Amino acid sequence: MPDRRSSLAPFRNETFRVIWAASLISNFGGLIQSVGAAWMMASITSSANMVALVQASTSLPIMLFSVAAGALADNFDRRKLMLTAQCFMLAVAIGLTLCTWYGVITPWLLLTFT
Repeated sequence: MPDRRSSLAPFRNETFRVIWAASLISNFGGLIQSVGAAWMMASITSSANMVALVQASTSLPIMLFSVAAGALADNFDRRKLMLTAQCFMLAVAIGLTLCTWYGVITPWLLLTFT
């Protein structure tokens, strides 16, 4: 007899709904940041390679640090580790905002922040 559970059944669990919504919003924000960075790079340089490097710079940290991040998550309090990472990303976002606001953003600085 086939199982007739709905594919939406997990949404009955409040914890699942909250985590799913947070993940959706976070991923959407990441996409917006990626498009914004590529757009900014296209506006400050005419090099197609630099615009392509923006996309590479969003993937490179995942490739380089995922194993180390997993080891850290296994050995330290995950909540504190996540809060530290979020505070670091907030500081980077503020730095990028200030550099852009004051007009000192360069292609390499944008890549560094991205």
